[in-house]
Amino acid sequence: MGKILLVDDDQSARVTLSIALKSEGFAVEIVDNGQEALRRLGEDTYEWVISDVNMPGLNGVDLVRRIRRQDGKIKIILISAFRSPDDLQGLQVKGFLEKPINVQKLYSILRNEPVFEEQEFAPRVNRMTGGFRRGKGKRSKDPDVIQFKDDMEKQEFERMSLNIYELLEKKVEERTQELLEKQRNLEDAYYELRKTKRYLEHLIDASPNCIISTDIEMGILSCNTAAEKTFGYTLDEILGRNIASLRASESEVKNREIHDRTLKEGSWTGEIAGKRRNGEVFPLSLVTSRVVDEEGRTIAILEMSREITEEKKMEQQLLYAEKLSVLGQLAPKIAHEINNPLHVISANAQLGLMVIEDPAKVQSCLQKVLNETERIEHLTRQLMDVARPTELNIRELSVVDLLENALLFLKDVGEIKRLKVHKDYHERLPMIHADQAQMEQVFRNLILNASQAMEESAEKRLTVAVRTAEDPNFVEVLISDTGCGIPEEHLEQIFEPFF
Repeated sequence: MGKILLVDDDQSARVTLSIALKSEGFAVEIVDNGQEALRRLGEDTYEWVISDVNMPGLNGVDLVRRIRRQDGKIKIILISAFRSPDDLQGLQVKGFLEKPINVQKLYSILRNEPVFEEQEFAPRVNRMTGGFRRGKGKRSKDPDVIQFKDDMEKQEFERMSLNIYELLEKKVEERTQELLEKQRNLEDAYYELRKTKRYLEHLIDASPNCIISTDIEMGILSCNTAAEKTFGYTLDEILGRNIASLRASESEVKNREIHDRTLKEGSWTGEIAGKRRNGEVFPLSLVTSRVVDEEGRTIAILEMSREITEEKKMEQQLLYAEKLSVLGQLAPKIAHEINNPLHVISANAQLGLMVIEDPAKVQSCLQKVLNETERIEHLTRQLMDVARPTELNIRELSVVDLLENALLFLKDVGEIKRLKVHKDYHERLPMIHADQAQMEQVFRNLILNASQAMEESAEKRLTVAVRTAEDPNFVEVLISDTGCGIPEEHLEQIFEPFF
């Protein structure tokens, strides 16, 4: 079956009907006005149009006429709470349904199944003859006239009929009052529901975070003002779109994982790359939650997100500042490591001048100068790599390679030269997805902290271990030392920047 375009200006009505249709396997897109419906029909192909009759602007009747000028084959169903089918003669529609809609009847129309109407069945009194006759739907075709023996029997019948009439009249009056009271209660309840609905809509719309609801096929059902501003779409443009259109193209696989995990586990929390209407990609903090009905069936997914561009810039600045802080702590040892080869260079330069007439000795001195120069060059290159600001680059990496790079740097700057380093790397370790610069910075900090904690220890032993976690999708890195440890009052602060 082809797609259905659902047109209704009442958000609750169109969302509810959309969910009902999708639960039966129909492909549905929703719009809230006739002009947007015409635009969609000009851009895409639909087999059915289901439209409300009473809408502001282009109403359902005018919408049908406009559609018929362009397409005489598309099937149309009209729905209304205020019009009867007699008002819609000559519009060439496939069906008309009164609100509240009988969804089973709607399903039958869409599936081209026969629709059975309720037949009138009510007795009609023959007031002229004093008897009863059968109208449309009667079981007997012949009138059944009541015969009386005499006037007394007729008077008794009339007296009993009057009593029955008065009793029925009283019952009707009582029932009418009950119905009126229930109608008033329903009107009050409807008013309170509308009031609560508006309150909730305003509450959601006032949120500074983006709030978007989608169906189980990831089609957008609703969104608040913050989502419109963040992604650059109007409400009419965003409704009915796939949520993937608000994500960066490289997040396609992750987007599917988020959707599947939300349906399976009930929620998801993390970060993902969003995409504005103009194509700009930006970071999003995202929380999703599964919405279920009273029977526990999933009917929608709620997404709450916020742009974290500024937070990411701040993280990069903090990371760069922390790198410089680490280099500041290592400055004395870096100076020492540079002074050692400088001493060798100076000594060999002086020696070369003293034996300048001996080419072989001069060559030996110059070779040593070159070797020590390369040593200084290697050290300064590492320092530049560590200090250089880098963009976030998530890719597949080896945890062992990251640890080895961190250990090599700290060894070159003289930080762990006097430590006994024990390595315990398990085989067949899974790769991880991370930013190389940030992960190496984490490992450098941990190893540097361990080294500093062992300055007063007799035994200076650093253990670095990597193993697969209980969950095979994760890797555990353990860094331990024989130092003084961390005071208990500082444990809650150890992950604060510059602590």
